[in-house]
Amino acid sequence: GMMSVMGRSVSLVVVAVLIPHTAMQIFFLFHCPPQTAFTSFNVSLFLGKWYEIKRYFTLYEYGGRCNAITFTDKGNGFYGVLNEQIVLGSVWDTIEGEAALVSPGSGQATFSLNYSSLLFLGMGAVGSKGNYWVLSTDYVNYAIAWACLDMSYINTQMLWILMRKRHPDPQELFIAENVVRSLRLDASWLEPTDQTNCFIPENCNSTSEYFC
Repeated sequence: GMMSVMGRSVSLVVVAVLIPHTAMQIFFLFHCPPQTAFTSFNVSLFLGKWYEIKRYFTLYEYGGRCNAITFTDKGNGFYGVLNEQIVLGSVWDTIEGEAALVSPGSGQATFSLNYSSLLFLGMGAVGSKGNYWVLSTDYVNYAIAWACLDMSYINTQMLWILMRKRHPDPQELFIAENVVRSLRLDASWLEPTDQTNCFIPENCNSTSEYFC
């Protein structure tokens, strides 16, 4: 298990230049903790827009608010991934990627996710285990997404609580947070994502309809 000090996992924030190929984010001691991706996963029910409600700190989302991620079916086993956020006060920023299930017939929610942006290198290289795991979801309210890059003596983790509503009911969020704890992940490092003042009128005629 992971070392704990006063009930909190030992963690470090390391600047990117110290450890190649990783974005600045939260680091934990030793190997990635054992996790099991969601099973009997129905990807078609998972598709669509998810609003990011809480997350571990990640560099590529630094200063961003109103974050959302949308999964679309591109056919032939590939899925489009669109990340949206507002940066610098009112600038609409998007990063697109592509995902595929590592083992489509297994029912496991392990994706290999590729982004063009170098800031996503902290998620680790796409490999046989995938680099974006859905640990739990009920499809209609919440999803818990996780990524971990193992560097032997330390690991860096990304964790997101995603909800179908930008402003979820407190009870729905409470349930999702309890799921995180049941997975033995450190919920104390989760930071709320600012989902206020997301309305930008000039974007309302765009194909995104994200801020409308």
